[in-house]
Amino acid sequence: MECSDAEVWISARIDGEQVLDPVGLDRHVDGCASCREFEGANHRLKRSMAFRPVELQPIDLAQVVLQKAGAPNLGAGEWKRTLLAAAGLTLLLLSIPGVLFGSSMLGTELGSSEHLGRHLGAFSAALAFGFVYAAWRPERAVGLMPFTSALGVLILLTGVIDMVRGSSTSLAEASHVLELVGILLVWEISGGRRHLPTRLNLRNA
Repeated sequence: MECSDAEVWISARIDGEQVLDPVGLDRHVDGCASCREFEGANHRLKRSMAFRPVELQPIDLAQVVLQKAGAPNLGAGEWKRTLLAAAGLTLLLLSIPGVLFGSSMLGTELGSSEHLGRHLGAFSAALAFGFVYAAWRPERAVGLMPFTSALGVLILLTGVIDMVRGSSTSLAEASHVLELVGILLVWEISGGRRHLPTRLNLRNA
């Protein structure tokens, strides 16, 4: 058997193909240093193509998966869910007069007109439903974060502006405390405080 023929059959056998004369090939390889080296080199090449060293990841992928999944941060006893559900149901109850009559439970107008008051009542009711839903399905709380975060900032900002201009009082703005409590609970359940450093690190990576 010539070396050129032996190299063809060596490559074929390494690839898992049938060799017509395996015994003759083995005899030739045993007596030919060049073909033995050729066979060894091809085995090493195939192994290097099939396996590669494990690369170290720059970040913990488990944390990335948990961030994407929005794993809730409930704490012992799940008291946060209970408190959020209570805040949502209370806010829903308080919004009913606004939806029906455009006024608060104290009988004061919510807006400059009954139509505007109904809209404000509907807005509070929608927020209340969001709180109750987040308490029921805490893994979905992270999806409410963009809306509730923007709402919380705007409530605080407009409240401060109205008090500075004298068009509102701290007592009147106290009516938003329940909404802010619910927003903070949604933030806490979504893992906002716990996951914020990781999110910032991922953004800066």
